[in-house]
Amino acid sequence: MSFVNAVYLDRFISIVSDGKITDIENDRNDDIKKFVKHHNNFFVAVTGYLDIWIAVRDTINAAVGLNVKQAKELVVDDFESLKHHRATNGSIVSASAMIVGFENKMFYGFNVRMAEGKVFVSKVEFGGTTSLDPQLDFDTASEIADEISRISRPLTINKIQRIQRKELKRVASISASVNDNVFQEVIYNE
Repeated sequence: MSFVNAVYLDRFISIVSDGKITDIENDRNDDIKKFVKHHNNFFVAVTGYLDIWIAVRDTINAAVGLNVKQAKELVVDDFESLKHHRATNGSIVSASAMIVGFENKMFYGFNVRMAEGKVFVSKVEFGGTTSLDPQLDFDTASEIADEISRISRPLTINKIQRIQRKELKRVASISASVNDNVFQEVIYNE
C-alpha cells in the first residue's frame, strides 16, 4: 500500500500522498501522485496498484459535470469491475480509494476498499482526517489528528500541511511501501 492523508475542515481540505506505487507486473514507480483534484471541488485518491489508479483516474477525468457523490459511484463501479483482477503472482489485487470534497458548501467524504474480491464503502465524517496507508502498528489519521489538536489556533493551511508532510516522512522511514516524495494540494470551500 501507499500513503494518502486528507485533513478536512470547514474552510479547506488538504491532501498529501507519497509517490511510490507498484503495477500488477510488480514493477515499481517512485514518482506518482496518487490523487486527482477535480475542478468541481473534490479529490479522488487511490492506493494499491498503479493499473487500478490509472483506471479510476481516467474514469474521473473523462466524466463531465461530476459531483463528489457521483465520483464515489464511479469509483465503486471501477472497483466492482476490477475486484477479481490478479497480480502476476496470482493474488487478487486490492486497493483503497478516498473521495473527499465540497458541494454547495457541504462536505462529503467516502472511503472505498476493494479486497478479496469484494468492494466496501464507508462514509467519512466531517471535521477530521482520514488516511489510506500501509499496514502499520498505528493509525496515521489519529496521529495527525492528535498533532493538530496540539497546535496553536488558528488552524492555517501551512500548519496542517506541515503536519501531514511530517507524518508522511515518518511513515516513509519505517515502511518499505512508502517513499518520501511529497505531493500535496488544497481545495477551498467556496
